[in-house]
Amino acid sequence: MKKIALFCLLITLSLGLEAQNPKHELRAVWITTHFGLDWPVAADATATKKSKLTAMLDNLKTLGINTIYFQVRSIGDALYPSAIVPWSNRMTGTYGQDPLWDPLAFAIQECHNRGMELHAWLNPYRAATDASNINSYTANHKAKTNPEWLLEQVSGSTTLKYFNPALSAVRNHIDDVVRELVNNYDLDGIHFDDYFYYSGLGTQDQSNFSSDPRGFANINDWRRDNVTLLIQQLSNSIKSLKPWVKFGISPSGIYKNFTVPGSSPSITTTGSQHYSTQYADTKKWMEDGLIDYLVPQVYWAFSQVTANAKFNYITDYWNALNFNRHLFIGLGTYRTNDGTGSAFSTDEIKNQLNYLRNNCPNIKGAAHFRAAQTVTTLPASKSTMEYIRDNQYSTLAIIPPMTWIDPISPNAPTGLNSSLVGGKTKLTWDSAPSETDELQKVVRYTVYRSTSPNINFNDASQLIAILPASQTNYPDNEVNPGAGNSYYYAIRALDRMSNESTESNVAPDGLTLPINLIQFNAKANNQHIQVVWESAQEEKLSHYIIEKSTNQFDWTLLSNQKAQLQAGINRYFALDKAPTKGTNYYRLSAVDIDGKISKQSIVSTLFGLASAGNVLVAPNPTNTTALLHINNLAGHLLSLSLYNTTGKLYSEIAYQAKTNNDNFAVANFGNLPSGIYLLRVKSNQGFYQQIKLLAN
Repeated sequence: MKKIALFCLLITLSLGLEAQNPKHELRAVWITTHFGLDWPVAADATATKKSKLTAMLDNLKTLGINTIYFQVRSIGDALYPSAIVPWSNRMTGTYGQDPLWDPLAFAIQECHNRGMELHAWLNPYRAATDASNINSYTANHKAKTNPEWLLEQVSGSTTLKYFNPALSAVRNHIDDVVRELVNNYDLDGIHFDDYFYYSGLGTQDQSNFSSDPRGFANINDWRRDNVTLLIQQLSNSIKSLKPWVKFGISPSGIYKNFTVPGSSPSITTTGSQHYSTQYADTKKWMEDGLIDYLVPQVYWAFSQVTANAKFNYITDYWNALNFNRHLFIGLGTYRTNDGTGSAFSTDEIKNQLNYLRNNCPNIKGAAHFRAAQTVTTLPASKSTMEYIRDNQYSTLAIIPPMTWIDPISPNAPTGLNSSLVGGKTKLTWDSAPSETDELQKVVRYTVYRSTSPNINFNDASQLIAILPASQTNYPDNEVNPGAGNSYYYAIRALDRMSNESTESNVAPDGLTLPINLIQFNAKANNQHIQVVWESAQEEKLSHYIIEKSTNQFDWTLLSNQKAQLQAGINRYFALDKAPTKGTNYYRLSAVDIDGKISKQSIVSTLFGLASAGNVLVAPNPTNTTALLHINNLAGHLLSLSLYNTTGKLYSEIAYQAKTNNDNFAVANFGNLPSGIYLLRVKSNQGFYQQIKLLAN
């Protein structure tokens, strides 16, 4: 009894703890289109459908959601124009009728505009929730063209139909559906829910097993392999077409029943197991790297009695598995004050989020089922979601990077500037340099704000916006420059895997000087760097101070210049005769006639980089000696560092490039374990390059 009491006390304490919000966390929502549960209403006009979806996405973005699982296939149909399957009746009320617009393309664009990912959510096998509905299907629906593909589940007077996972023709059909989606859309992921086999199967597939057992003696093992064959096939297809498209599964909450560790007397869960009910071996899929993420649907409360499936029991079980792929938890947000006898209290989802953060380090976030109950406009869950918005999701979160797909950071944006527009700071910057490798393509920008020029990029509270890559400006309407605090900004880039770049230059807020600063920049000029600025309205100005730095921490005086005090625009120059090779920073301060020093404005520029320099590795992939082709870096002392995706340093070599066309054989980069590596090349003259190296 004492053990149980202590355990309950620890759980209670962990529920109330709210640690600093993490910077990296999945915050997902399912948008259910089956039966139009979340969206759409078939009778609505197209404009109304679009406005309702964008309003929902706006609400979810304000809440802090960063990922949408958007249902595009529920009963062998499509919520997009397909050459393979017919239109869903959810758009027009009639199966097969073209709504004359593409809901999936629209949803993708709207999510990306809001800095969110969109994963196309498919129910792969379900063909009809009621067999009688098949009569109204179009002639090309697979339930009509291939009735021999169908299995059934009888529940009372209703018969559900689903495609037989044992048939290679079914697997190939689903593979064709997924290939069409991946080829035709800029998706961030493919997402399956928990419907594979159904209960009540009986002996419907006995003949399939007898005719092709594939070496299995047990029909249940054979059924599991049927589903695994599909997952393998889809994984290969997705990654061969677009390696950056994520593949995830959301099974029911329990893999296999288990005895709760440390329980006394012993407690064993007795719920439905997807390993033996849906024949889904999700643990194998994660361990074998067939999928990128798993979202078990743990739709139970801490007080759950039935099947001993308490929320903490189940999430502790999943956390202990510690996969090398991402693990998230599906939350039953829809049960909040839903009017049933098992309704969640207003505090349940809040407590579940706290528990995951405080007790489950291997769980990287949560997904809410479903959108209609997650928005802050539904009365039953309004107070719950407002609390989460204002507390646990009060800071933004970046989707955790999937480094096994790609660990390399994208190029950084440059040229960040601030100006004062309508009393607020408006930021503008130059796009990150383009990248031919789609894995390093910049898809979003992150905006940081601090009251110190030394921004802490690990602090989620300093992350204030996540924007699409098409947007290179940001009006900060949340704070008032000049009202007591000085603010400093920086921009980083995110690639498709949410790898984050280094930051741009740091820029102060729009009230940078007690004058009208028209321009301030620094440019390399032969062996020097020329610093130029123009200003107006200098009536109360005494002089300018110009400082230089290589790291934005240690500053030295470059020049003092007396204010010209002329009407109109005044132009100033300062010359740095001894710039450092690499990045040079310059800080401009204005001093008024009372001796008050203004906030600083900072610019940066590169100097002495061999911009035409390049290092190539061949062969790549390699498992023998690697040959480095070093171009246009004559005289550079190079440091070559090889890391794996976890950051482990495998090798570090120094090499002096003698000509602009050097070849250097690196024997100890060979014989590496199979995988992805990052070769970082730095020189004493400011050259820097990252190279993805593959070992096979």
